[in-house]
Amino acid sequence: MGYHVDLARRGQGLATEAAMSVCEAARVPGGLYLVAIIRPENQPSQRVAEKIGLRLERRVFKNGGDTLVFGAEL
Repeated sequence: MGYHVDLARRGQGLATEAAMSVCEAARVPGGLYLVAIIRPENQPSQRVAEKIGLRLERRVFKNGGDTLVFGAEL
C-alpha cells in the first residue's frame, strides 16, 4: 500500500484508517505476514505502522537510501 494525504487533510486519521483496512483485508486464509517499507524521515507513517500493530524489524538500503521495514504476523 502506498498513499499520500493532502496537507489540508493530514492529522485526521485517514492514513491510519486506510492502513487498518488493508490490515483487515490481509487477514484472509493464506495471508501470513504484513510488511510496511518506510523512509526513516517519515515519522508519521512510522506511527501509523505502529498503530496497526507493525513493529520495526530492520533497516535496509533500497532505491538509493535507507529504508525501515516494519512487519507483523497476521
